[in-house]
Amino acid sequence: MIICNDNERVGMWIAEKSDGGYRDGSICIGVEKNKKLVAGIMYEWFNGTSVYVHVAAEKNWFDREFLLYCFHYPFIEMDCNVMIGLVPEANLKARKLDEHLGFTLKHIIPEAHPQGGLCIYTMYKHECKWLRIKNVIA
Repeated sequence: MIICNDNERVGMWIAEKSDGGYRDGSICIGVEKNKKLVAGIMYEWFNGTSVYVHVAAEKNWFDREFLLYCFHYPFIEMDCNVMIGLVPEANLKARKLDEHLGFTLKHIIPEAHPQGGLCIYTMYKHECKWLRIKNVIA
């Protein structure tokens, strides 16, 4: 089940799982299985053109409908041009997931994270393969 109306709950869960933080005003979408959150995405710092995204997920979280909506929401509903993800260089699982989803590594800032470098990933609306998949929510 996709959760779209509980920003604080989903945001706090994402923050706990990703060692990040939840900020008031962030938009959060989660997926719940057996009444337990298993994945979530948080959108923040939307400036009319770009938005920062943070993702957290348990093992075996995959939900196609959720994944499609994760890209539909910023690119269609917010009319955003680019999604930006910041990932610790040492977090190879997150980097692999971002790249599998279609994000592009733009730059690594050395010594910008407690674990080392900080990777900047982007996905532009015109590059998003998820918007071209049939049956996307329109």
